[in-house]
Amino acid sequence: MGGLVKVLFLAREGVDLYQELMASETSRDALMFYAPRVTPCGVLIQVSSLGSGIAFTQEMRWYSRRYMRVVLFQITPHAFVTFALANEIYLSRLQVPDEEWPNRSMYVFFDSRLVRVVTLSPVLPEKSTLALQEEEVAIEVWDVISKVSEVGEDLPIAFDPAAS
Repeated sequence: MGGLVKVLFLAREGVDLYQELMASETSRDALMFYAPRVTPCGVLIQVSSLGSGIAFTQEMRWYSRRYMRVVLFQITPHAFVTFALANEIYLSRLQVPDEEWPNRSMYVFFDSRLVRVVTLSPVLPEKSTLALQEEEVAIEVWDVISKVSEVGEDLPIAFDPAAS
C-alpha cells in the first residue's frame, strides 16, 4: 500500500496529549517534521507510508504507553485501522480492507474525549444512522477479525483497544 497515511494518537483520559508531547524535547524532536495538529479526536500527523507510520509509532512507544489510549491509521478516506490491523496489512501484505470489513466500530468523541465505542454490523451500513449528540464526532475504525464483538454493543468508556 502506498500513498500518504494519517496517524491519529488518542489520549488517555485526563491527558492533554498535544501538551505532553510538546513538553518533551525528545518527542518534540521526533514530531518536528510531521506538523502534528490537534483534532476533535486526538493528535494527527501525516506520514509517507503505512510502514513509516508503524515505525514512527514504535519510536513513540514510551509516549504511547504513558499518554495514549490507542494509535489509529487512516489508510482509506472513510476509515481508520487499529495498530494490530495496520501491522497485519503491512507485514502480511494483506489487501487493504474495504467497506465490508467484518470488524468495524464507531469511535464517538465529545469534547476531545472518547466517550463510546459502538460495534457495527458487518453487513449493514448503520454508521449513517448512528445517533450522535450535538458536538459529538465519530470515526469508523476497523480491527483484526479475531476481535469481533457483538453488533451494536456499546463498549465501556474505560475500554482500551490498545490493551487488547
